This record gives sequence, C-alpha cells and structure tokens, in this order.
Amino acid sequence: SYNCIRCYIYKHKIDYKQKDIQGENKPNYKHGGKNTRLFYIWQNMRDRCTRKKNKQYKDYGARGIKVCIEWETSFVAFKDWALKHGYGETLTIDRIDNNKGYCPDNCKWSNKYEQNNNKRNSRLITYKGETKTLAQWCKLLNLNYGTITSRLHRSKMPVDLLFSKENFNKDKKLYKSLNKEKSF
Repeated sequence: SYNCIRCYIYKHKIDYKQKDIQGENKPNYKHGGKNTRLFYIWQNMRDRCTRKKNKQYKDYGARGIKVCIEWETSFVAFKDWALKHGYGETLTIDRIDNNKGYCPDNCKWSNKYEQNNNKRNSRLITYKGETKTLAQWCKLLNLNYGTITSRLHRSKMPVDLLFSKENFNKDKKLYKSLNKEKSF
C-alpha cells in the first residue's frame, strides 16, 4: 500500500534492479546534503518510522506511520519537495493528518507553535461555533494559557466562562456551584 498516488507512480517509474540506473537513483549517488539540517530531518523521519529501538518508534512506526517510497529511497526527492514547499531553517516537518504517513500530500513545514497545535493530545475546544486548540484560543483571545488550563482542571466550567477575562478567584459563588456539580 502507498501513502499517496505520487508514491505509487514514483515506485513504478523506477526499477531499482536495473544496472543502468542514472543520477540520484544510483546507490552511491552524492547529493551533497549529508551534513545539513534537512538531511538530519530526513534521517530522523525515516528512523522513527522504521527502527524499533528509536525512542519515538512507539508514536510513529508502531502506529503504522510510514514514509512514502519516494522519500524513503531518495534524499534528493525529499530535498526537492522541501525546497519547493517552504522549507526554512527554523521549521519542522509536520504531517497534516497525524494518522497518515509522511508523503508530499500529507506534509508541510511548520513553526514550533503550529507543530504544537497539531498533536494527538491537543485539547480541542468549540467556542462560538468554531473549533480550535486551547492554545490557539488563548492566543486569539489574549488569555493566559496557564490560567485557562487551571480553570479547566478546577471545574466543569462552560466555555463562555472559561474564556471570561474576569478574575475567576473573586467569584467564589460561581466556583462553589461549579464544584458542587463535580462531586458525586
């Protein structure tokens, strides 16, 4: 099975057993990227999906996350995609759908903030008909993430009150009534 149609096409264009392989598909081809950050990203992406001894394997390879054949077999193919799709020295590779593998149709370059909001454990909150992560709402509404997280853990607070800028500690009646709902 292939992660995307491009990988299927790529796989069938090249017969790796041919003796007249040219350029980047030749086993000892020098791509000039060995000691670069991009090469390190490519190596780690492949390693966490295939090597069981990798500390992150449980979150990638063990979950069925794979690297497409195009990228698995060619750093140059990965590098070409990366440079055409906004790679920068401060960005990391990010899978759009965390349940799918690494392939051109499911990857993008993201900064740390975007990457942290695209995790399986991100807390999603629907507010005024729109769903975002808790961190995204805090940034958008200019709220302190720690305060909102604390409110969330202390009570079954309705979202409208959760995002209220009023000082929650001063409203003791509300705090007590919400905590009574929690007790069994």
